[in-house]
Amino acid sequence: QDLQQRSAELEQSNRQLEKEMAEHRLTEKALRSSQSQLADVIAIFEGFIYSVDYDYRLSFMNTKLMTHTRLDEPQGICHQVIYGHSAPCDWCPLPHVLEGEITRRELQSPRDHRWYSGIYSPQSNTSGEIDGCQAIVMDIHDRKTAEINLRLETERLQAHNLRLRHSLKGAVRFGDIIGKSAAMHTVYQSILKAAESN
Repeated sequence: QDLQQRSAELEQSNRQLEKEMAEHRLTEKALRSSQSQLADVIAIFEGFIYSVDYDYRLSFMNTKLMTHTRLDEPQGICHQVIYGHSAPCDWCPLPHVLEGEITRRELQSPRDHRWYSGIYSPQSNTSGEIDGCQAIVMDIHDRKTAEINLRLETERLQAHNLRLRHSLKGAVRFGDIIGKSAAMHTVYQSILKAAESN
C-alpha cells in the first residue's frame, strides 16, 4: 500500500511538473514573440537608440546609429563616438538621469551640425539600481531650421513694421505739405520704398 500511495504521489507530482513545464513553454514563447516585436520596432525606428553606463560607455546602439557612427558594434565613450567631444557634453543629461530623472533635450550636434531631440531615461540593473541611461534621439533638423527661419522672419517683419509706423507719423505732417497732388504722392511713395530697402 505504501508503494501504491508513493506511486500516486509521484504521478500527481509528475502531472504538476508537466503543467508547470507547459506554462513555462508558453511564457517562453510569449517572451520570444515580445523580444522579436521589440527588435522589429528598434530596427525600423528612424532615429538613434543607445544605452550608456555611469562611465559614459556605450552598451547598446541601434543599427541606424551604428551606421551613422561607422561602427560594427556598440563600443567606446558616448561623447567621443556620437558627438565627437573629448569630454562629456555641456548639456549631457547623464548626471540627472542617474538621479532618476527622465530628461528631454534639443541639441545641435557638433559632429554633423544637425538638430536633434532626445529623451533620456534611467536604465536599471537586475537589482533595480540605476546604472546607466537609455536614449532615444530623433533628427528634427528640418523642423528646427524652419522654426529658426520663422523667428528671424518675424523679427525682420517687426522691425520693418516699426520703421513704417515711425515713417507714417511723419507722413501726417508731410501730407499737409504735399497736399493732394498725385505727383507728390508718387514721389513720397518712392521715398518710403527707398527707406524700406535700407
